[in-house]
Amino acid sequence: MASKRGNVWLGAAGLVVNSKGQWLVVKKRHGGLHGKWSLPAGFGK
Repeated sequence: MASKRGNVWLGAAGLVVNSKGQWLVVKKRHGGLHGKWSLPAGFGK
């Protein structure tokens, strides 16, 4: 049975904290947030 999602975009983000209480962050390389730090995230269609 085929399923149709249409124009639905799925997004995800995560918070990773180690045993020292340090957060995992990434530095954006593309788009309007270039050079800014952010939590790991992404999206797909």
